[in-house]
Amino acid sequence: MDKKSKRLINNTIIFFIGSLGSKFIQFFLVPLYTYALTTEQYGVTEIVLTASNVLMPVFSVSIADGLLRFGLDKNLKKEDVLKNSMLIVLVGTILSIILAPLFQLYSGLNHWIICFLLILNLRIYRDVFAINLKIHNKNMCFALDSIIYTFALCAFSVLFLTIFKMGIVGYFMSYIVANIISIIYLNIVGTPIRDLLKGKINKVLLHDLIVYSIPMIANGIAWWVITASDRFILQYFKGEASVGIYSVASKIPTLISTFSGVFMQAWIISAVTEFDEEREKQFYSKVFHKYYVAMFVAATCLISVVRIFMRFYVSPDFQIAWKYTPLLISGAIYSGMFGFYAGIYAAAKNSKNVTITTIIGAIINIVLNCILIPYIGIQGAVIATYIAWMITTMIRIIDTKKILNFFIDYKRLFSLVIINLVHCICIIKMESIHSIFVSVIVMISIYIIEHSMINEILVQEKNSLLKKLKRK
Repeated sequence: MDKKSKRLINNTIIFFIGSLGSKFIQFFLVPLYTYALTTEQYGVTEIVLTASNVLMPVFSVSIADGLLRFGLDKNLKKEDVLKNSMLIVLVGTILSIILAPLFQLYSGLNHWIICFLLILNLRIYRDVFAINLKIHNKNMCFALDSIIYTFALCAFSVLFLTIFKMGIVGYFMSYIVANIISIIYLNIVGTPIRDLLKGKINKVLLHDLIVYSIPMIANGIAWWVITASDRFILQYFKGEASVGIYSVASKIPTLISTFSGVFMQAWIISAVTEFDEEREKQFYSKVFHKYYVAMFVAATCLISVVRIFMRFYVSPDFQIAWKYTPLLISGAIYSGMFGFYAGIYAAAKNSKNVTITTIIGAIINIVLNCILIPYIGIQGAVIATYIAWMITTMIRIIDTKKILNFFIDYKRLFSLVIINLVHCICIIKMESIHSIFVSVIVMISIYIIEHSMINEILVQEKNSLLKKLKRK
């Protein structure tokens, strides 16, 4: 295995260790939420959290992206990059407080404005301090933070929702306390205060950070529009209960997005490093092929069992959500592929095209939501999300060829796309017993198409395991 692949795999494993435990716990917090909150209450919590996600890029100026890219630049001092980034964040915090009366005009935030502001700003600072660990190559500490945060979220969710029975207030309080605990840990292991004292305000660096990060504001907002605008449109046309059901359905694809998110954290570091050193197209081609095959296989397995799983996963009021998960899971595949190309844009410091492609996806998503939701409700939001991710992924594949034109086997990729779509439709429309046979046929078909790649991955894993056993 070459050095580049080994570095990518090592970083992926480290981030996977951190995310596996944290996402696993968060995934299984959903049943607690569905039993402790009504569909309407859960819908309200999703609106507040989604609003904070949408506005994070605005008030942070998406500085986390700039901090990571410039912090990895060998020609710059990391302390200077952090100090200039924190200055930008501080201004954003002040602005968010000043604009609080404006946020209260929206009924979904009116009663929860303090919780909203706390969650918004705590997440911004946690994000910056976490990225600070990455630029100092403290990836294991970064992974541990994810576990600490999630265990805190789990513990306080149980405490506030089941013991104290605080309802929505308890839900928000668990998020606030978990973020505070995470920030304390990040300050202990990352020593950002020491770096801030050593760092210097540099007008040129400040300008470069802002110029790089400002386009990412629109990118961040557009990203959340694709993933979250459907909740606001659903609330308008169908009410909070539909938002609650759709939000539960959206939790299942997080198992795919967790995998892609973990990989992305490692991939961006590798993409930047390898792009600066030498642009070997074969490396990018092979990584992308393995990546999308792994996601299609994982998605097929999830789609096959989701109907049965939902019976045990959530309370009866939320079980209808299974109908909306197959296409959402498939959408997560394209979301992951979309993110893969973000690594290439980041390596080329091309934040402009990142933003343009994401905005296109956001526009497609909003238009389709407004057309489909009034007529077919929640499934309309699902279809809109699926189409938006697929189209924008295709756009990025075409656009990045100007930067790095590596080989993609489009026949194999297109075959997997068609098989996956047919699988989703069969699962939604067929009876449970018939859908099992379809799932088996789909799995066999994927293996026939990608047997060489799957066998290669299995052989590598087998050899790796044998080496570890010999060492012991």
